[in-house]
Amino acid sequence: MANFPLIVENKLSLMDINDQYAFMEEYNRRKKSIFLGYLLLLFFGWHYAYVKKWGSQLLCFVTLWGLLLWWIIDWFRVPSIIRRYNKDLSIKIMTEMSLIYNTN
Repeated sequence: MANFPLIVENKLSLMDINDQYAFMEEYNRRKKSIFLGYLLLLFFGWHYAYVKKWGSQLLCFVTLWGLLLWWIIDWFRVPSIIRRYNKDLSIKIMTEMSLIYNTN
């Protein structure tokens, strides 16, 4: 099981097995891969766009990654950027499911 925020884990524990399965299916469909994040950084420099951080992506292009300084630093940051996106995604999916299924 993924490392979800505590609020998501608590909500999952209260759901029946079918709703848990639906949540996991949606999460697995929409989550981002660290490997693909590295590939996008290496070949195209699109790792921020991959996690929908368009402002950071534009800033990278305009400054040429701070004359390549931030490109090197981002090699160490990609895993945390992807994990943060995936945690935020799990909260978003849980919120959407709560609204759709009208659960507390």
